[in-house]
Amino acid sequence: MQTSLEALWLQSRKVLHNLDVRSGLNDTLGRLPHAEDAPFNSYTKQHEPACLPDTRVDLLNEIHSWADGQDERCIFWLSGLAGTGKSTIARTVARRYHDRQRLAASFFFSRGGGDVGHAGKFVTSVAVQFAQSVPAVRQHISDAVAERSDIVSQSLRDQWQHLVCRPLSMLHEPEARPETYIVVVDALDECNSDSNIRIIVRLLAEDSGTDEHFEILPEQRLDSIYLTVLKSPIRRYRKQERKRWYTLIRETLGAIVLLQSPLSASSLARLLRVPAEDVHRTLYELHSVVDVP
Repeated sequence: MQTSLEALWLQSRKVLHNLDVRSGLNDTLGRLPHAEDAPFNSYTKQHEPACLPDTRVDLLNEIHSWADGQDERCIFWLSGLAGTGKSTIARTVARRYHDRQRLAASFFFSRGGGDVGHAGKFVTSVAVQFAQSVPAVRQHISDAVAERSDIVSQSLRDQWQHLVCRPLSMLHEPEARPETYIVVVDALDECNSDSNIRIIVRLLAEDSGTDEHFEILPEQRLDSIYLTVLKSPIRRYRKQERKRWYTLIRETLGAIVLLQSPLSASSLARLLRVPAEDVHRTLYELHSVVDVP
C-alpha cells in the first residue's frame, strides 16, 4: 500500500512538473507578439476557399511531389497573374500538410489587413507557430526569447537568426531532428514595404541550403523575376534593335499602368503614335506580366 502511494505521489509530482514546464514555455512564448490572422486556418480566414476536388490536380501533384520527395531544392515559387487562384492553392497545400502534422508555419499577407499587411510580426509569428508545431524546437525557441527580451525590437534579420535559425541549428542529434516540414508564405507582394519584401526573400533564400531543409512555398512580386521576363526577348534582337525595344516596352507598359480604362491594342498604338504591329508584338512578349485578352 505504501509503495503504491509512493508511486502515485511520484507520478503526481511528475505531472505537476510537466505542467509547470509547459506553463513556463507558454509564458515565455507569450512574450512574442504575433499576427493572429496570419495562419491559413485563422478565424478570419475560415470562409476562404480551397481547391475543389479534382481541380488543379497537375499543379497540386507537382507541389506534393516536391514536398514529399527527395528534391534538394527547398523553395517552390508559385507565380502567376493576380486572380489566378494562387492563394487558393496555397491554402489547399497548407491544409494538406497541417492535417499530416507537417505544416511548421503559414503566413498569409493581405494588403491593408492590419498585422498581416506588413512584415513587423512576420518572424515572431513564424517562430510562435514553429514552437507550437515542431516539439523538438519548442524549448530552444523559448530559451531564445528568455535570453533576449528585446528581440522584437531588433531587425528582421536579427529576429530570424535568433528566433528561427539558431533554435533549428541546435537540433544536432539525428534523432532530435524533425522530419521535413512545410512553411507556406502567401501574397508576399501585398506586404506594404518593398524593402521588407526583399529582406524576407533574402532570409528565406539564404537559409534554403541549411541542413534542416524546411520547405518554403511564397508567391510574391520579385523584381528579379520580372526582369527575367522582360529581358528574355532581348536574345532575339540584334544589338542595334535593343534600344528601340527598350523604348517601346517602357512606353507601352507606362501607358497601360496610367490608363484609367483599358484600350484595345490598335487604340494604344494610336495613343503612342507607333505602328499597331509594334504594340501587338510588344504585348505578345508580355503575357507573363500583363493580362492580354
